[in-house]
Amino acid sequence: MYDDIHIKHAKKLEVIKHILIKLGDDDSFEGLAMIDVVQRLGIDYYFQHEIELILQRQYSIFFTDGDRYNDLQEVALRFRLLRQQGYYVSPDVFNRFRNKEGEFKQNISEDINGLMSLYEASQLSIGEEDVLDEAGHFSATHLANYDLAGVVEHLLLHPFRKSLSPAKNFFHGNFQGNEYIWILDLQELANMDFKLVQSLHQKEIVQISSWWRELGLAKKLEFAREQPVKWYVWSMACFTDPNLSWQRIELTKPISFVYIIDDIFDVYGALDALTLFTDAINRTNSLFSVKISYFHEYTLSMAFSSKDISSDSSHIQVIPKHISKVGNRNLNNINSLLPNNKKGNINDNIGVSARLKRFTYPSEHSSNFNDDIHIKHAKKLEVIKHILIKLGDDDSFEGLAMIDVVQRLGIDYYFQDEIELILRRQYSIFFTDGDRYNDLQEVALRFRLLRQQGYYVSADVFNRFRNKEGEFKQNISEDINGLMSLYEASQLSIGGEDGLDEAGHFSATHLANYDLAGVVEHLLLHPYRKSLSPAKNFFHGNFQGSEYIWILDLQELANMDFKLVQSLHQKEIVQISSWWRELGLAKKLEFAREQPVKWYVWSMACFTDPNLSWQRIELTKPISFVYIIDDIFYVCGALDALTLFTEAINRWDLGDIDQLPEYMKICFKALNDITNEISNKVYKEHGYNPVHSLRKAWGSLCNAFLIEAKWFASGHLPKAEEYLENGIVSSGVHLVLVHIFFLLGHGITNETVQLIDSNPPIVSSVATILRIWDDLGSAKDENQGGKDGSYIYYYMMEHRDLTAEDAHKHAMDKISDAWKRLNKECLSPNPFSASFTRASLNCARMVPLMYSYDDSQRLPSLEEYIKSSLFDNLPTQGVY
Repeated sequence: MYDDIHIKHAKKLEVIKHILIKLGDDDSFEGLAMIDVVQRLGIDYYFQHEIELILQRQYSIFFTDGDRYNDLQEVALRFRLLRQQGYYVSPDVFNRFRNKEGEFKQNISEDINGLMSLYEASQLSIGEEDVLDEAGHFSATHLANYDLAGVVEHLLLHPFRKSLSPAKNFFHGNFQGNEYIWILDLQELANMDFKLVQSLHQKEIVQISSWWRELGLAKKLEFAREQPVKWYVWSMACFTDPNLSWQRIELTKPISFVYIIDDIFDVYGALDALTLFTDAINRTNSLFSVKISYFHEYTLSMAFSSKDISSDSSHIQVIPKHISKVGNRNLNNINSLLPNNKKGNINDNIGVSARLKRFTYPSEHSSNFNDDIHIKHAKKLEVIKHILIKLGDDDSFEGLAMIDVVQRLGIDYYFQDEIELILRRQYSIFFTDGDRYNDLQEVALRFRLLRQQGYYVSADVFNRFRNKEGEFKQNISEDINGLMSLYEASQLSIGGEDGLDEAGHFSATHLANYDLAGVVEHLLLHPYRKSLSPAKNFFHGNFQGSEYIWILDLQELANMDFKLVQSLHQKEIVQISSWWRELGLAKKLEFAREQPVKWYVWSMACFTDPNLSWQRIELTKPISFVYIIDDIFYVCGALDALTLFTEAINRWDLGDIDQLPEYMKICFKALNDITNEISNKVYKEHGYNPVHSLRKAWGSLCNAFLIEAKWFASGHLPKAEEYLENGIVSSGVHLVLVHIFFLLGHGITNETVQLIDSNPPIVSSVATILRIWDDLGSAKDENQGGKDGSYIYYYMMEHRDLTAEDAHKHAMDKISDAWKRLNKECLSPNPFSASFTRASLNCARMVPLMYSYDDSQRLPSLEEYIKSSLFDNLPTQGVY
């Protein structure tokens, strides 16, 4: 039964997520209604991503089309949900429900749902908002005339904003009895969730009670209140997410001491003793204070340690040696404060929970150096987070500048929440007060960062820098920082935005007049949107030499992070190399390329978050087979055998491969094994078996390879667009991104699975970039002898009057158009998670490194990237 409820709970979660994703695609009231019910049920922690996507869209509606909404219930609910989510929206939206005298119209007093929604919205006042105070008074006065079986009375006494949702009071207020089809689904999910969470809370209470009993203070301090359940309830209320189990347990402990020390002062203690006790607490030069500071360092080091700490253990039992030694010094001075702590084991008294969600850096051995760098890294992270949070409280340019540097350093995965809060505020500025900003650098940077984050902002914001004839003003050609920022912004075009194309051309033309020690040249060749951040090129562009006080902090953090992540990547390469060696295909398929580092670099580029270690390792395996099967088709395979191989892949039946050549049998069996292994891992991690989608993707890839092989064998010259349509599939991008989608495991629903299987625009745009860029290479791809064709070649066959330069320009325009489609697909709302969107974007960014061959058929840019990212200055000759 226990397993059954978990399975049913997981399935019901997927049903609800599917509905929310679908509702996010339109502007209807139903999406708002569903969010309200989900939040009232107290199960919104499961749907934060889906809720945010819906409310982003609703926030845009608020500014762009809000005047057309005149239903009080809908207007008030949208206002409340947006404010609850952290968006600032003006209460002036309620002025449409006032008469000329400024009073609320009497006809809305008959709208019971509208009044209830208005009263709830009034509780979100932030001060000096008279209209909301009046709305609250007006709605409360008229609601008093209704009964509705106690619903109104409950609403007035316990508005949602200021109350905890009763665990079993699933529906109340303006949605009680409504007939949305998802109500029963939500009620079923809430009932199951209540039982599961209740069971979890009961177990936590047992742990707290056990801790309190073992602590022994109830016997030693007989005057103190013994109320572990009451103390725990505070933690349960503060940490509602079931995943925050260890946090609830640990928070209960200091809460208990608040009550105990309160009793010491108010019930039991004499004034002289209380004075001494307070002095002891405040004394900064006591060993106890030193001990606590080391405990702080210790918890940070454990949060980033390489030890595999079991989530079942209640306390951490290991202390780094350099911390334990401090604890051994002069302990006699604090024995009265720390009973039973003769050996300096901090854990015995403080009880560090082991359930840590952390980034685990591997290390060869335990050492003071490793401990030190982990502690310093963690402390520096906190410093940067504190600065970002502080900058999020104002509207200054500095917050935008800091986000830009953080992203260029490639350490933004640590600060996603802080960045989102700043940009959400900046998005509000864009709509409400954007006209007062006339600094080109600031306007362009805000535009770019918001679009990168998925917010749609109009390119019309740059019209203020044009003259009456619609051309960019010449005076901005002297603003070097503004021009660089404008050029970077122009790379975020989504198509049909001639103004951004003109901005890119104008800025590039005038930037060509500047040098700045190669910074401008680098910017024009490698704009941030379309390039991978070089691992060691920490500062470039318009912030080089900046004097912001946080620059040095960021540089120190980036240096430490680079060393730690580099170590992690090196160990992953060792794992991949070991896997490849044990697989034995290098000996059995002598024609195949043996390039495990190159294959891994694709995964490293797509999955930048250090926490995605197992995903990088698993993704490298199908990537290796894309290269292997590519070689089978274009190096050594005869057409008849290739046809049989493709049919076998599409049927995916090991009992049906007897007619294949031995090397194809070996390849198919190995492919079958890794596909099943990855499917099993995804199922264990995310609860969905993707084997059907993965096999289908391999079938599509081989079908596309076979089409190209038949063209070559027959001498058929396809039209350029026919070649490209097939080449989008044969590029392998769809196969790789399908694996990425399932390895991440975010937002897997029947709808998104069908979408990813169909090669959606976010995938096909990346594939177009890769296919054409590959064809632009000045050398044929390694040893394939040109058998895979070329878009440029087929295009020139169709247009024999064109020069090679004309064809090259046409191809570059096709790549530019593909980037614009990709930019559009990255905007919110979209059906895929932010992590999948980032991986797709990084895949496109990796393309120039992978396909910029020199005359010696080498990849110098890739070699330099690998050298700087993975091996410092070690040579990479022969790695490929």
